[in-house]
Amino acid sequence: MSTQTLDTMRIPAQVRERGGVGMWDGNVCINFAARFLERLKEVVEAEGVVYGLRFERAGKAVEVFKRERSSFLTDEYLRWKERGKSSET
Repeated sequence: MSTQTLDTMRIPAQVRERGGVGMWDGNVCINFAARFLERLKEVVEAEGVVYGLRFERAGKAVEVFKRERSSFLTDEYLRWKERGKSSET
């Protein structure tokens, strides 16, 4: 695995320089985010309720659902965090 630092202001120019059909378009990303957040505001009904998001790649859909517990953290993450705490003591 590697890490690369990018100058975000240069990304659109770098994409244009590489050319090709179906390349990344920042406007598409911004428009998607705007529509997604508008829809999310319609779906989220109440304050104090924790919602989860699930992205289904194959179906190209985003599911919004109410979480049964008061944390958005996954069980897997919480177990990992607990293992880390127990190894510190």
